Amino acid sequence: MLMFFPMIFFGQTVVKCVQGDCDDGEGIKNYMDRTYQGSFKNGIPHGNGVCIWNNNGPIERYEGEWENGIRTGKGLIIYRSGSKYVGEFKDGVRNGNGTYTWANGSEYNGEFMNNYLHGKGKMIYNDSYIGVGFTTDDYAKTSKILTDRVITKIYAGSPAEQAGFMVGDVILSVNNIYFNEWTKDEDSKKIGKKHKFLVKRENKTTKKIKVRIAKVSKKGSDDIKSYDGEWSQSKFEGMGTATYYDGFNRKGVWMEDRFVQSLVIEDRIKEVVESKINEWQKKGEFEKTAVYQERVKEDNRILKVKEFQALALEDLKNEFCKSIDFSNIELSSYDPDNETFILKNGRYLPSYYNKYYSLDDLVISIPIDEAPDFKKNFSSFSFKNPECIIVDDNFILSFVELHGKDEVKLISHMDSIWNEIDSSWFLRERTETRIESSLYTYRLDDAQDYTITDINYDFSDIVIDDVASAVINKKSRISTAKLRVGSSSVNKNIPTNPQVDNRYALIIGNEDYKSQQTGLNDEQNVDYAKSDAKIFREYALNTLGVPEDNIEFILDATSVEMRRTINKICKLLELESKKGKNPELIFYYAGHGHPAENTNIPYLMPVDISANELTDYAIKLDKMYKDLSATGASKITIFLDACFTGGGRESGLLASRGVKVSPKTEKIMNGNLIVFSASSKDQSALPYHEEEHGMFTYYILKKLQESKGDISMGDFADYLTDNVSIQSIKINDKEQVPVVNVSEDVKEKWRNWRF
Repeated sequence: MLMFFPMIFFGQTVVKCVQGDCDDGEGIKNYMDRTYQGSFKNGIPHGNGVCIWNNNGPIERYEGEWENGIRTGKGLIIYRSGSKYVGEFKDGVRNGNGTYTWANGSEYNGEFMNNYLHGKGKMIYNDSYIGVGFTTDDYAKTSKILTDRVITKIYAGSPAEQAGFMVGDVILSVNNIYFNEWTKDEDSKKIGKKHKFLVKRENKTTKKIKVRIAKVSKKGSDDIKSYDGEWSQSKFEGMGTATYYDGFNRKGVWMEDRFVQSLVIEDRIKEVVESKINEWQKKGEFEKTAVYQERVKEDNRILKVKEFQALALEDLKNEFCKSIDFSNIELSSYDPDNETFILKNGRYLPSYYNKYYSLDDLVISIPIDEAPDFKKNFSSFSFKNPECIIVDDNFILSFVELHGKDEVKLISHMDSIWNEIDSSWFLRERTETRIESSLYTYRLDDAQDYTITDINYDFSDIVIDDVASAVINKKSRISTAKLRVGSSSVNKNIPTNPQVDNRYALIIGNEDYKSQQTGLNDEQNVDYAKSDAKIFREYALNTLGVPEDNIEFILDATSVEMRRTINKICKLLELESKKGKNPELIFYYAGHGHPAENTNIPYLMPVDISANELTDYAIKLDKMYKDLSATGASKITIFLDACFTGGGRESGLLASRGVKVSPKTEKIMNGNLIVFSASSKDQSALPYHEEEHGMFTYYILKKLQESKGDISMGDFADYLTDNVSIQSIKINDKEQVPVVNVSEDVKEKWRNWRF
C-alpha cells in the first residue's frame, strides 16, 4: 500500500559544488543522480535543504530537514507516482506524525514508524467504489469494467444511483451482454463510454438505464470509506472505527485488518442476551410440554430478556472495573485554590485486547490542611471498590476509594479515682490503643445519561425497555493553562539600525472581537494578533528605524479609531510630501478581513463591526490604497496578516454566508505602493501556535531579524512565499501562499526597493 524507500546517504561521487559553500554553509551540489541545495556541514547535507532526483527512482523531490546526510526532522517528499508525504522523518524514513496522500486522493493522517502506518491515524479512501458504485464479489479484477460475478449493491450517492439505479436492483445485462456471457477479456477500454444496463426491479418489468462509468478501482478493504483508529505495520490493529459506504459504522477491536470484537455496548449486550435467551427457551429434558409452554410465553420471555440485559450490563461494568490498573497512577502538584490533586497515568487492560489503554485524568478533592500528608503518604494508598458509568458508549471510572495504611495511636487519659480508704480523690493516667484509618474518595459528578433502546435481537417480537446508566449532576473539567517560559525566538535579539527621520509606521492589531460584539465566541477572535502588532512595532522602531514619534500604534481598534488613525497618517504624509521630505510609510495590520456580500471586495474589520455592517463602517481596502497613494509618499509598504475569505486564523467572524469566498483583487493603479498579503484566493491566514504569532508575521519578523533589515523587497517576497507555503502545510496541514500586489507605477522596480 505504501511506497518504501531507502535512507538517503550522500556518499555518491560528487560531480561538483555548483554554488556557495558546500562544506560548512549554504550551497548547491550536484551528485550522480540528484542535486541538493541547502545547508552543509562537513561537506554533507545538514540543516534545511531541497534535494531533487534526476533519475527514474521513486522519489522526485524532498525538501525539509537533514542530519548528517539523512532525512531527519520535518519535511515534504513528492514521489514520481504523484503521491506525497508531509511530516516527520527519522534515519531517512517516515517516523512520527505525518500525512501521506496517494495519487488517487486517498489520504492517511497520523503516526508512522519505519515507513509503516503505525500508531494512531485516520485513513480516508478515495478509490472506494467499483465501476459506477456497485459492490461485487470479485475484487481481484481491479481494472475491469465488467465482471463475471453478480452485482449485489448500489451505494447511496454513487454515480449509479444518480443515474437511476436503486439499491436492490438486479443487473441482468450490460450492452446486451448477459453476465454468463462476460469474459475476462472485457477490459478498461470501455471506461467513459455510455453503457446500457438492463435492470430487474422488485420482480417487475425490466428497465433500461444508461450510465457513464466513472472509474473502476480497488480500495483495499471491503466497502470501507474510512478507518480511524490504531494501526500496526499498515494494518488495522487495535481499537478503531471503520465507516462503510452504506453508512454503517463498525467500532471495535481489529487484528490484521479483521474485525474481531465490537466495542459498541449494545452489540456486546445483544450477543450475551441472545446466547442466554436461546439457551433459556430450550425445552428441558424432564420438562412437561404444558409447563414449558407456560414458561416460554411471550410475557415471560420479555421479562427474561430484561433480566439478562441488566445482568449483561452489570457484567460489562464489572469487567471494566477489574481491568483498571491503579499501580501506575501518579500525583500532580497540588492546586491550593481549588484544593485538588490530579491523579494521572491510570490505565486499564481490556479482556478483549492485550494492550493497556489510558484512563482520563482524575480530579480528587483534598482539604488544604490534609494535602501535605496526603501527598507524602500517597504511595501507600490502595484503590478499592471502583465503580463506573457509561458515557458516549464508553466506560468511565466514576468512583473509587483511596485507603491509607492503618495507624496505631496510643491515647493517654487522666482519670480521677476515689480512694475510699482515706476518703480522697487522686489522679491516675490511663493509656488506650486506637487504630485510625485515612480514607478519601474520588467521585465523578457528570450530567450524562446512557440509554440502550430497542436492541434488535435475532428472535422475534422483543421490545426492550431503556437501560439507563447513572445520572450525574456536574462534570469535572480538567483544563490546562499554558504558561510559556520565555518567548518566540523572533521576540528577542531584535537588530538595531539608525533612525530614518522621514519614515512613518501605522500598526494595528485587532484580536478581541468577542468583547465588542454579541453573538461571537472566543474562537472568532484572532489568535496572537496583539502580540504580532506589539513585536512588529519593536522591529519598526529598532530594525526599520522608524522614530517613536512617527509610529501610530493601536490595538483592538474600533471603526472610529481605525478611520481616525488612517486619516491622521494620510495628513502627516501629505504635509511631509509638500515639504519635499519624501516620506515613507510602513503599514502593518493583523486581524480579520472580510469580503463584501455581493461584490467580494475586501475590507479590514474593526473589532466592533460585524460582517453585516462592513460596507458602512469597515475599512475598504482599495479606498485605503487610493488615499495613501494620494499623499505623494515616496514608498508605501503594506503587510496584511489577514485573509478576506470570511474565514480567519481559526474561525471567521459571523459571516453573511456559509462558505468561504475568493475575494476580489483589484489593480492598484497608481502610487508608490507594495502590498504583502498573508494568503491568496480562498486560503486562510493561519496561526503558528508554537511561536505564538501568525504564520505570516512570524516569517516577516524572522527575515527582518536574520537580515537586520537589509533586504530587497523582491528577496523578501520570495522568502515569505517559500517559507510560509511550506511551513503552513507542515504545521497546519493547510495551504497558505502569500502574495504581492503592487501599483502600476512601480511594477518594474519594486523588487529592488529596500527598507
